Amino acid sequence: MKIAVMHPSATPPPSCREIMYEAKRLGARSIYLRPQDVTALFSGRSLELYRGAKRLDSELVFVRGTSSPSSIEQFTWMTNIVKLIEEGGGRAINSYSSIVLARDKSMLPSIL
Repeated sequence: MKIAVMHPSATPPPSCREIMYEAKRLGARSIYLRPQDVTALFSGRSLELYRGAKRLDSELVFVRGTSSPSSIEQFTWMTNIVKLIEEGGGRAINSYSSIVLARDKSMLPSIL
């Protein structure tokens, strides 16, 4: 199994490293992925995601670091990447809908 751990930080924080170590212990391959490094290529009706020149083919993506983005642009970019991963057939731990729902719940008191 191929997994990716996605977080916006330049270096993997301890929680991401723990997930990657555990994946390796269980025999899975893992990569650390920053949402800024993902490129989406739309060709007709197909969607392919790339990290640099390599096609992103992870079966499972652990999404971390969505609780306090530095800007609305960063939050939107990260959630859109998660949505594209799911639309491309990948599975996300902390799905697009759960990230948006959690963000809406946490922002509601400040809006009212």
